[in-house]
Amino acid sequence: MQNDSLTNRKNCFICADCQKFSPIGQTFRADTMDYSGLYWSYQGAGFAIDIHDLFIKEDYLLKELPICQPDAALIVSFIITANAEFFDPYQELHSNSALFIDPKKTKERLLLHAHMPFRSVTISFSRELLNQQLQTYSSHTNQSFIIQTKSAIIKPLEKVAKDIYLCHYEGDSAQLFFEAKAKEALSIMIHHLNQPQATCISKNDQQAIANVARYIDHHYAYDIPQELLEQISLMSGTKLKQCFKKFYQMSITEYTQRKRIAVAEDLLLTTTLDIKDIAKSVGYQSASRFSVLYKRYKNITPLEIKTIRTITAPSICDLCRHNHHAISNQKQIKHKKS
Repeated sequence: MQNDSLTNRKNCFICADCQKFSPIGQTFRADTMDYSGLYWSYQGAGFAIDIHDLFIKEDYLLKELPICQPDAALIVSFIITANAEFFDPYQELHSNSALFIDPKKTKERLLLHAHMPFRSVTISFSRELLNQQLQTYSSHTNQSFIIQTKSAIIKPLEKVAKDIYLCHYEGDSAQLFFEAKAKEALSIMIHHLNQPQATCISKNDQQAIANVARYIDHHYAYDIPQELLEQISLMSGTKLKQCFKKFYQMSITEYTQRKRIAVAEDLLLTTTLDIKDIAKSVGYQSASRFSVLYKRYKNITPLEIKTIRTITAPSICDLCRHNHHAISNQKQIKHKKS
């Protein structure tokens, strides 16, 4: 397992004619023992945008965030596809999640797991831009980073990220487009951070909710009656639902689904079980229903996971593929001559 930075230019070469992303930015191709794929970056006025489209071959530990603006005051990252974990403190990072980071407060370490794509769109903001847009900017939280999975935040940020990822504008139109998208992402994040905090939950209620979560963790494959969870928590149905959502930022149903999908992901990556058998093992009699939920939470289907285990690199544009083969052939010719 390596310990490095994905944006180390020593591991990349420039794809000057790459057609996968907007030509206003710069595209690099990496092909190492641990990962391969494309990295795109664009530096705007007071902000920078980075796109990673990589396939992780071996577990890879990052000591720093892969961004092209080292003096950023605030970072918003939408994770399209990933299977990873942060440390200090420990938090899982999955597909379809958003990451808000104060780089001054964190020395983040991110472990990217093998045999999975890592696709993300990250926007970093300078303090000058933040002060210009917000009059005065100060961090809204003591946390160094916040991982969000709530649909109210994910849906608008997902649209921004995909618009950036798929953009092929050039020149002035591209500059205006990316500036607008960066400010849109900033607006979404600030709106979320300015929302009033939920009413504090008592320690007794926190313990009761934690007991419910532990029970679900151990019995996720079964249909758990609501009445049983009410008995475990010693709460009414209404209070249980409200407290659980405040504490975990998701409903009991979503918590159960995420637990099932997390177990299924491990089975897809480490076993040769059929998809229908994996679906049944985590509580779904219908393989199609399982696939729909897996796609919702992981932004990739179980079938694609099965297929991707035999792939060593993500899809790239034809020019990148042609240039990569040409460079490889030149290296082979030089090696033979020597």
